[in-house]
Amino acid sequence: MPALATLAAFVISLVLIVALRRAAPTAGLLDRPGGRKLHASPVPVVGGLAMFIAILPFIVAAADRGAATTLAFALAILVGVGFLDDRFLLRPRYRFVAEFGAAMVLVWGGQSVAYLGDLIGFGAIHTGVFGAAFSVACYVGLINAVNMIDGLDGLAGALMLIALVFFTAVAGIDGNAMALQVGLAAIGALVAFLLFNLRTPWRARAAVFMGDAGSMMLGCLVAWFAIVLAGRLPAGTSSSSLTPIGAVWVLAVPLLDMGSVMLHRIRRGRSPFDGDRRHLHYRMVDSGISVTRAVATLAAAAVACGFVGIGFPRLGIPEWVMFYAFIAAWFLAYRAVSRAPTRPASSADTVMAGSEPVFRNKLVSDASAFGPDKRAGS
Repeated sequence: MPALATLAAFVISLVLIVALRRAAPTAGLLDRPGGRKLHASPVPVVGGLAMFIAILPFIVAAADRGAATTLAFALAILVGVGFLDDRFLLRPRYRFVAEFGAAMVLVWGGQSVAYLGDLIGFGAIHTGVFGAAFSVACYVGLINAVNMIDGLDGLAGALMLIALVFFTAVAGIDGNAMALQVGLAAIGALVAFLLFNLRTPWRARAAVFMGDAGSMMLGCLVAWFAIVLAGRLPAGTSSSSLTPIGAVWVLAVPLLDMGSVMLHRIRRGRSPFDGDRRHLHYRMVDSGISVTRAVATLAAAAVACGFVGIGFPRLGIPEWVMFYAFIAAWFLAYRAVSRAPTRPASSADTVMAGSEPVFRNKLVSDASAFGPDKRAGS
C-alpha cells in the first residue's frame, strides 16, 4: 500500500535523527551560539540529511525510472552541497552552482514548465522556447524562498508539510503514482523531523535543525511537485487537476515573504539579497508575538492559501482572478514587511529553527545563494 511509505519514512527519519544527533558533535554538525545566534547551546544540524535518506528509497523505487533518477540526482546534489555548507560554511557561489546544477538536471530530465494557464485573462500562456530558463528560475527561486522562511523553530518544516499534504492529495486525485509515493514518504520523514524541531509544551526549543541540506532539498522538492502536477498540462485534462496559479497559492507564504522582502530592499536601493529582519516571521516576533503563535499563524495562513489554490478552480473561479488576487496579497505582504515595528530580538522569542540563516550562517546576507559571503552575515 502506498500509505505504508509514510510510516516507513517516518520510522527511518526518526531513527536517523536520533542517531545523527549523537554523532553531530564528532562530525562538527552543530549550530553553535554566538554573535547574533540566540539559541543557548549548540544544536545538531542533521534533520535535512536524515529526511533525505528516509525519502530516497521511495524515489528510487518509483516506476518511472527516468523521472526518479533525475529527481534523486538533483536532490542528492543539493543535500551534498548543503551538508558541506552546514559543516564548513561554503561561499554562496558554491550553493548557487549546486542549485543551478540541480535545476538543470531536472529540466534535462523533462521536469520543466510548459504551461502557465490563463494568468491575465487573454488566453492560455505557454512557455515555449523559454520553458527551460523559466523552469530553472522556478527551482532556484523556491529553493531560496524556503531557505529564507526557515527562521523560526518549526516554521519551514510546518509550511513544507502543509504544501506536501496538498500536493500529495492532488497526486492521488490525478493518479500520479510517483508523485503520490514520493509525497507520502516526504510527509512521513518531515513529521518525524518536526517532532524534534517544533516548540511544544514538552520542548521549549528546537532539538534539531534541518540545515541548508534540508531547506534546499525541500525547496527543490516542492518546486518539483508544483511543476509535475500543474506546470505541464492544462488543468482539467486527463492527467492534471491543479492549475499553475493554484500551485503558486499552495506555496504562497514563502513566495510572498521572499517577494515582499526583496521588493522592499530594491525600492530602497539595496541588493535584494541583503539580509535584514523584514521577513514576515521576524516582523511578527518583533511586534511582540511569540514564536509559537507566529508559526501557528503562518501555518494557518498556508492552509487557507492551499485551499484557495486547490478549491477555487473547482468553484469555477478563473485563473486570472486568482493571479490578480495573488498580486494583491503580495502588495499586502509588502506593506506588512515595510511598516511593521521593529524591536531588538531577544533569546526568549527568536531562537532560530533550521537552516535559515540569519542567526546561524551569516550576519548580513540572507540564506540565498546569491548574497555576499555568509561569513559577512545577514
